[in-house]
Amino acid sequence: MRKLASVQVVKDVSPIPSADRIEKVTVLGWETVARRGTLKVGDLCVYIEPDAIVPERPEFEFLRPDKFRIRTKRMRGQIAQGIVFPLQDLDIVGNVGDDVTELLNITKYEPPLPVELAGEALGVRPWFVPKTDEVRIQAFPELLDDMRWFEVYVSTKLDGTSMSVYWYEGKFGVCSRNLDLRESETNSYWQVVNRYNLREVLPALCEKIHGLGIVIQGELCGPGIQKNRLGLKEVDWFIFNVCIPDYKLYSSIYNLQEYCELAGLRHVPISHQMIFDHTIQDLLEMAQGKYEGTQNDREGIVVRTIFSVTSKILDDKVLSFKVLNNDFLVKEE
Repeated sequence: MRKLASVQVVKDVSPIPSADRIEKVTVLGWETVARRGTLKVGDLCVYIEPDAIVPERPEFEFLRPDKFRIRTKRMRGQIAQGIVFPLQDLDIVGNVGDDVTELLNITKYEPPLPVELAGEALGVRPWFVPKTDEVRIQAFPELLDDMRWFEVYVSTKLDGTSMSVYWYEGKFGVCSRNLDLRESETNSYWQVVNRYNLREVLPALCEKIHGLGIVIQGELCGPGIQKNRLGLKEVDWFIFNVCIPDYKLYSSIYNLQEYCELAGLRHVPISHQMIFDHTIQDLLEMAQGKYEGTQNDREGIVVRTIFSVTSKILDDKVLSFKVLNNDFLVKEE
């Protein structure tokens, strides 16, 4: 669903104080910069999102110092997320919304996993285990209207790696973001499984609440994972989804909290609930802050409806999105 590179319309162009050669350009909900005079409001352009890896070609040569990865930066005090080109600069002909990721041979940056997380794969993530990537609000600004007036909750986005555990049709398993993992005593995912006795906990929980399959998903955090910004002394698992595969249903926040209590698991920190009526700027300010008990910038927040609601904009997936903390992103880069 994510378009790393697409044809879009320039929504706004405005000057950057004390900058003579560049100006701020807004595309979708993203703010970036471009050479002054290259684009104007209403122009079609190619927008390439942060964390895209572009090929080695003359138009992208300026990205060589970053190994051709597009990173979040500040330029003359202006946040720059993604890059933007006039269509003709990349020999693109298209309409608004066209996905040109494959045409431009662009791929997504994936951070390498440490050995204790990589594990040996049994196969790809099973079909009934949802992929855990949240969309970024800047890529889907129309979600602001889709979510308006719903009661939502805001949770802290933890800087770790995705872990899903399932019990389905009599089979127990553990997944990373993309793979079904073979059991291993040295693998951090399976160490958490054994610590929380999840082989027994999941079937018992499944029988107690509905008798069908269940998938529990969370963020694995701790030493050796993404710089351990939470300052944990050991690896731990923080739940953010409970999914009932046969019904394609996500649990409400109240059920998620109940299931975590029954299973003896921790859920992601939840800061507050609210009626949603916010702008992207509101959300970016809300995303700022530190992880509790540390001086480390938190990665951001996730906003989701209290009760599971689907969105046509997201192809009938759950209505939710993430908002990353720009302070975190700039320091990370």
